[in-house]
Amino acid sequence: MARILAKVGGSLLDLPDLAMRLQSWHAQLPTKDVLLFPGGGRAADVVRNLDRVHRLGEEAAHWLAVRSLSLSAYVLGNLLGWEVVEDPNIWREHGGQAVVDPLPWLMRDESDPGHCPHRWEVTSDSLALRLGQALGVDAFYLLKSTALPAKVDWPEAGRLGLVDAYFSELWESAIALDVRWINLRAPT
Repeated sequence: MARILAKVGGSLLDLPDLAMRLQSWHAQLPTKDVLLFPGGGRAADVVRNLDRVHRLGEEAAHWLAVRSLSLSAYVLGNLLGWEVVEDPNIWREHGGQAVVDPLPWLMRDESDPGHCPHRWEVTSDSLALRLGQALGVDAFYLLKSTALPAKVDWPEAGRLGLVDAYFSELWESAIALDVRWINLRAPT
């Protein structure tokens, strides 16, 4: 049974018809076993600003930004009527539709030497990819607010700010993972 992990860009959270767009995208998939990983959006931007103003440091700012992902997870769960899971292995075992609250999983992932570094160059794009690797998903989707330009590879996408700077490095270690880009703001 195919399993899909989709990172929902935080910039999509202000779309009034986000639930409809996500449901339409989900309906077109070959499987209904989908786990959504939320982006932080404006809540993460608040943490960035607080770090600039108060010099919180990357470690403290990392965990505050991860907490913003929890907020986004519950927003998505509410919009779609999907369960929010703290342990993505439950989803891996049972399938279905769910949204992951990344905080508990990322705290557990800290004991793995391959966990993502705690710096601003590592965003929810890389954190979601890391989870996709850990779960062994069949496909990984980046649901974004923009199109991916033709012939742009992951290092270039990082330089252009379309994904974070760490994404291509992490992707290289998971070369077999099928990564797909969807502009969810595109006209239907």
